[in-house]
Amino acid sequence: MCGGFGPSSRMSAALCESNESRLANAPRAGGPALFALAFTIVFFGVLSGICMLHFGEELLGTAILAGTAASVSLIVAYGLRTTKACS
Repeated sequence: MCGGFGPSSRMSAALCESNESRLANAPRAGGPALFALAFTIVFFGVLSGICMLHFGEELLGTAILAGTAASVSLIVAYGLRTTKACS
Protein backbone atom coordinates (compact mmCIF):
# COMPACT_ATOMS: atom_id res chain seq x y z
CA MET A 1 0.00 0.00 0.00
CA CYS A 2 1.31 3.42 -0.92
CA GLY A 3 1.48 6.06 1.75
CA GLY A 4 0.99 9.07 -0.45
CA PHE A 5 1.87 10.48 -3.78
CA GLY A 6 2.13 13.82 -5.37
CA PRO A 7 4.62 16.66 -5.48
CA SER A 8 5.19 16.73 -1.72
CA SER A 9 6.10 13.05 -1.43
CA ARG A 10 7.98 12.99 -4.75
CA MET A 11 6.12 9.84 -5.76
CA SER A 12 3.95 9.57 -8.81
CA ALA A 13 0.57 7.87 -8.95
CA ALA A 14 1.93 5.46 -11.56
CA LEU A 15 4.19 3.84 -8.96
CA CYS A 16 1.25 3.06 -6.69
CA GLU A 17 -1.13 1.87 -9.37
CA SER A 18 -1.72 -1.86 -9.69
CA ASN A 19 -1.56 -3.72 -12.99
CA GLU A 20 -5.29 -4.39 -12.91
CA SER A 21 -6.18 -0.73 -12.57
CA ARG A 22 -3.65 0.21 -15.25
CA LEU A 23 -5.28 -2.24 -17.66
CA ALA A 24 -8.77 -1.09 -16.71
CA ASN A 25 -7.88 2.57 -17.24
CA ALA A 26 -5.86 2.07 -20.43
CA PRO A 27 -7.33 3.78 -23.47
CA ARG A 28 -8.83 1.35 -25.93
CA ALA A 29 -8.13 1.59 -29.61
CA GLY A 30 -11.03 0.75 -31.83
CA GLY A 31 -12.94 3.94 -32.49
CA PRO A 32 -11.59 4.38 -36.02
CA ALA A 33 -12.03 0.68 -36.74
CA LEU A 34 -15.65 0.75 -35.58
CA PHE A 35 -16.28 3.86 -37.67
CA ALA A 36 -14.77 2.21 -40.76
CA LEU A 37 -16.81 -0.94 -40.21
CA ALA A 38 -20.04 1.03 -39.76
CA PHE A 39 -19.33 3.14 -42.86
CA THR A 40 -18.67 0.01 -44.94
CA ILE A 41 -21.87 -1.65 -43.72
CA VAL A 42 -23.90 1.47 -44.47
CA PHE A 43 -22.36 1.92 -47.91
CA PHE A 44 -22.83 -1.64 -49.14
CA GLY A 45 -26.10 -2.20 -47.29
CA VAL A 46 -27.80 0.89 -48.67
CA LEU A 47 -26.39 0.27 -52.15
CA SER A 48 -27.58 -3.34 -52.17
CA GLY A 49 -30.94 -2.53 -50.61
CA ILE A 50 -31.72 0.27 -53.04
CA CYS A 51 -30.67 -1.90 -56.00
CA MET A 52 -32.95 -4.69 -54.85
CA LEU A 53 -35.84 -2.24 -54.46
CA HIS A 54 -35.12 -0.83 -57.93
CA PHE A 55 -35.16 -4.30 -59.51
CA GLY A 56 -38.52 -5.14 -57.95
CA GLU A 57 -37.33 -7.30 -55.02
CA GLU A 58 -39.18 -5.34 -52.36
CA LEU A 59 -38.93 -7.94 -49.62
CA LEU A 60 -35.22 -8.58 -50.08
CA GLY A 61 -34.43 -4.88 -50.41
CA THR A 62 -36.37 -4.04 -47.28
CA ALA A 63 -34.67 -6.87 -45.38
CA ILE A 64 -31.22 -5.67 -46.44
CA LEU A 65 -31.99 -2.08 -45.42
CA ALA A 66 -33.42 -3.20 -42.08
CA GLY A 67 -30.39 -5.42 -41.45
CA THR A 68 -28.10 -2.52 -42.29
CA ALA A 69 -29.87 -0.23 -39.81
CA ALA A 70 -29.85 -2.91 -37.11
CA SER A 71 -26.17 -3.78 -37.48
CA VAL A 72 -25.06 -0.14 -37.49
CA SER A 73 -27.20 0.48 -34.40
CA LEU A 74 -25.51 -2.44 -32.64
CA ILE A 75 -22.05 -1.17 -33.60
CA VAL A 76 -22.89 2.31 -32.28
CA ALA A 77 -24.27 0.87 -29.05
CA TYR A 78 -21.14 -1.28 -28.62
CA GLY A 79 -18.91 1.74 -29.28
CA LEU A 80 -20.77 3.85 -26.75
CA ARG A 81 -20.66 1.06 -24.17
CA THR A 82 -16.89 0.59 -24.50
CA THR A 83 -16.35 4.36 -24.42
CA LYS A 84 -18.46 4.65 -21.27
CA ALA A 85 -16.59 1.76 -19.65
CA CYS A 86 -13.27 3.46 -20.30
CA SER A 87 -14.21 6.75 -18.66
